[in-house]
Amino acid sequence: MFLKMREKSEKQPTVMRTTAVGNGFVKEDVMKYIDELNVRLLSMEEQNQDLRKELEAARNRIRELENNK
Repeated sequence: MFLKMREKSEKQPTVMRTTAVGNGFVKEDVMKYIDELNVRLLSMEEQNQDLRKELEAARNRIRELENNK
């Protein structure tokens, strides 16, 4: 799971072009970047849920081992 996170973080950054007028950003670039951020957010939320489940399972296993002493 941590390898997946590392691979994603090494992804090339999104390049946002500036407009000729007003030094703003090209709307399509901004929208694409926002979509990428939303996808990353959803992925991280899923990873967070998975890690919480793994943590809870590990805690339960520790409790079982402690109770069997």
